[in-house]
Amino acid sequence: MGLHEIAVKLGLAYTSNQEAEMLLAKFIANKFRAAAKEFEKYVNEKPHTKTFIQCLMAVWPENNRIKFFYVEDKFLKKYFPDLCGPDHRIEITKSEMWGNSYAETGYFHGKYLNMYIVAGSIEKSGSSDQLYQNLDILISTVYHECDHIYSESKVSEADDLETSLLYFMDNAEIRAHSKQIAYLYFKEFTNSKFNYKKLKNLIETKLKNDIKFQQMLSYLELMRDPYNFKSQIQDNNDYIKNRILTGGHIITVSSLRTAFISYMNYTAYYVGYFNEHPDTEK
Repeated sequence: MGLHEIAVKLGLAYTSNQEAEMLLAKFIANKFRAAAKEFEKYVNEKPHTKTFIQCLMAVWPENNRIKFFYVEDKFLKKYFPDLCGPDHRIEITKSEMWGNSYAETGYFHGKYLNMYIVAGSIEKSGSSDQLYQNLDILISTVYHECDHIYSESKVSEADDLETSLLYFMDNAEIRAHSKQIAYLYFKEFTNSKFNYKKLKNLIETKLKNDIKFQQMLSYLELMRDPYNFKSQIQDNNDYIKNRILTGGHIITVSSLRTAFISYMNYTAYYVGYFNEHPDTEK
């Protein structure tokens, strides 16, 4: 049981672990947004004379060395001490090892320890429009990862269809991915109710070059209608035909449809949340 969970039980904190995750994500997002505003001054330069991370260090003074930042917000420190301070540092880098927009949460004995965020897409931005589009995607990744602080995934992502599906069907991943796509939907269609067709069009157009979102949409389409889904990879079609549609195996038509409904319910909820509690605009 974490310190915040104990505080909730004792009546010392007013909110849930899930709200704490939202507050931390907003804290990080606002730091990124402030840094992007400063970085915009240099975004048209080739090469940039000042990096996004240098701008971030100027607006996020709670850092003990380059790349490492930590949370010193008074409210978060008071009510969520297990998210704050140098013991729970956040590493921010432009490394391309894991792609241009990536984040990962670290744990120690099942408790949140730290976070790793890649901001390479921001560093590569060549215009203001590109900067803020990349910023929205990066912030959506932060919302995703903060959602894992108290809800660690039980499945590791893998390359083959079965293990990848199990990853996307994990309850913690359903919630985190739903929050991520809900944020981008909210940014594109502010004050609108969630509509799956509009989400699909957003991913197919504005996010067409993002491999992760294309993969996510592909799996959502498979979950929505496994009988009529067709993959461009024949091995995947064979797996669907011989291991899913036949029944009796680890992934079934019923479990896929249940996962799809969960994605729709969570995404609709989070779109409503963001509409009612918008984070700070640029």
